[in-house]
Amino acid sequence: MDLNEYKDENNKNYKKTNDELDDLKKAVDILDESKAGTTKEYSMPSCAHILDTYPKAKNGIYFIDPNKGSTKDAVQVYCDMVGGGVTVVATTQKPIPLGGYRTGSGDRKTLWSSIKGMSKFRYNISDNQLAFLQSISSAASQVIEFKAVGVIIFRYQQHPTMDKQYYHGAGQVIFSGWNGESIRGSHGNSYSIEKNPHLLFSAGPDTCQKNSGPCETRITIATKEVRAMPVTDFSLYDMGDPSELYGFELSAVRFTTRVRPYIGQTLARPAKNCRHILEEYPNAPDGDYYIKVLTEVHLLRCDMTCSGSNSPCAQHSHSPGMPNNARGWTCVPARRNVPMLQWNLNRDGRRWFATQMSRVKGYYLTYVLNTKELNALQDLSSQAKQILKISCADVIAWMSGTGNDYNDAAMFRSATNVIWGYGRGALTPLVYWHEDECRKNSRNPSEQYRDHTTFRFENGDTKSLPIVDFNLRDIGNNGEKFGMDVGDVCFL
Repeated sequence: MDLNEYKDENNKNYKKTNDELDDLKKAVDILDESKAGTTKEYSMPSCAHILDTYPKAKNGIYFIDPNKGSTKDAVQVYCDMVGGGVTVVATTQKPIPLGGYRTGSGDRKTLWSSIKGMSKFRYNISDNQLAFLQSISSAASQVIEFKAVGVIIFRYQQHPTMDKQYYHGAGQVIFSGWNGESIRGSHGNSYSIEKNPHLLFSAGPDTCQKNSGPCETRITIATKEVRAMPVTDFSLYDMGDPSELYGFELSAVRFTTRVRPYIGQTLARPAKNCRHILEEYPNAPDGDYYIKVLTEVHLLRCDMTCSGSNSPCAQHSHSPGMPNNARGWTCVPARRNVPMLQWNLNRDGRRWFATQMSRVKGYYLTYVLNTKELNALQDLSSQAKQILKISCADVIAWMSGTGNDYNDAAMFRSATNVIWGYGRGALTPLVYWHEDECRKNSRNPSEQYRDHTTFRFENGDTKSLPIVDFNLRDIGNNGEKFGMDVGDVCFL
C-alpha cells in the first residue's frame, strides 16, 4: 500500500469513526428529550415520534426525517401535538381568488393544471420524504374550500322548491391523488364510473347546489389510502361560460403516523391476510388494514370481532359446514354499485345485466383486487361469503307473492362462471322471507321506503365468489326499476 492509498484508507476509517461518534453523540444528547425535532441533527421520522420521545412537546414547527437517512434532507413541518402528534405538511399553492378560469367556451371536464399558467399542486416536502411519510402513516386528511358564482361543485338541486337533491354525476368535482388515483364524491349517479371505496370525499357545507351565487362548497378528504394524499389536481365541469366564476384554497395535509405499528397498520408493515394480523395482535379491532397480495399492497377490510348482523362470521342454517364465529375474515370491497334505474325497455325476459340491458348499458361488477390477486387470496382461503341487496320497483327478485313461485328468481354468475340461483343445478343463495320485500312486486317512489331483497352467498369453494354479473326476468314494463348494493366478498 503506497502513501496515497494509506491516506485514502485512513480517511475512510476516520470518516466512518466520526460518523459513528456523531450517531453516539446524538443518541446521548437525545437523552435531553426536549431536543427532539428542534434541529435537523435531532430530526425524527414524524411528529408522533417527537411526541413519543418528548411527551411535553407543544404545537409548533419541527424537523422530521421520514426516510431516516442523512439528516441533511430533513424537512420542517408543523406538528399538532395536542392532536396526538399529527404531521402537517403545508402546500406551496397560494389561494386562488374568484375568477373565470377555463380553457375555452362551453362546459367541459377541465383539469386545473391544463389551464394556461396553472400547474399541479406542490407541497413543502420532497417526493422521497413524502413516500416514506406515507409508509409509516395510517391515515391522512385534507380540506379544499371553493367559492363560486354559477358553478356547481358537488350537488345540483334542479329546482329551488324541490327537496330531493341531485348529484351532478359526471359534473362533480374530481381530485387527482398523489399516486394518480381519482378521489370522488361519496354520492353520485355516475353509475358507469368505478370508484376506489377508500377514496371518497364528503361535502359540507355546500351552498353551490342551486347553480347561482355567490356560494361556497367545503370538501373534506379523510382516508386510510395514504398513498393518494395529498391531492395534486382537480377537474370541474360547470365552468364554461364567462359569467361562471370560481376560486379555491387548499389546506395543509395531515398525516397520522404510527410509532410502533402492529402488522397491517401501515404500508411499511403489510400483512398477508387478516388472520395473520390476529396472530400478532389478537385484540385487533374491525377495520381497514394493509394486506399484501402477490406484489401489491391493498387496503382491505378485516372482520376481527364477529360483531354485526352482516358479519361474515354469522352461521346460517343452509350451510352447516361453514365455520361459526371464526375471526379474521379478509374482505375485498367492490368498486361500484348498481344505481336504481329503469335499465331495460324490452318486454319481460331474462337478461344478464352486464351485456343485455336495452335502455342503459350495464357493466360487470368489479373489485379492488384484479383477477390474479383474487385467485391468490382464494388459494389461501377455505371459505367465501358475500351479501348483495337488490332494490326494486315493480321487479321480482326472488320469490313471487306468498307462494313457492320462483320463476322470476334472480340468477348470479361468479368470476369463474359458477351460477347461483333457484334450481336448474345452480348453487342457492340464502334469502330470508322477511328480507325478500321485492316479492310484493310493488312500486314505492320514496327512496326511504324502497323495497329490497337481500341475498347471502356462502360456499366452501372459494372460486364460486365474487359475483360479477346477475340476471333478472321481471324488468320489461315501463317504470320497472332495480338497483343493487354490492357487498364485500370475504375470505377465511
